[in-house]
Amino acid sequence: YVWSRRNPHARMQVLVFPVQAVYLPWTLAVVSLLMGGSIRDHLLGIFCGHIYYFFADVYPLMPTSGGFQLFKTPGIIKYVFRQRE
Repeated sequence: YVWSRRNPHARMQVLVFPVQAVYLPWTLAVVSLLMGGSIRDHLLGIFCGHIYYFFADVYPLMPTSGGFQLFKTPGIIKYVFRQRE
């Protein structure tokens, strides 16, 4: 979900149908439903992905947020993988 929101204009191929990336999670949920699977897991993934996307990419850019980031990578993880800010 997060990838599809960050790359909304990318084109994907699902079975034989071209789909824009922004619709990919919903398309995969519908395909799973048509194949007799449960849509519940897909909807939960879309919900969790949307919450993460909002607080990681949208909210910090809002003027009222002051740049606050709810989800930040812990410093120890950045140190272990030698990542800089």
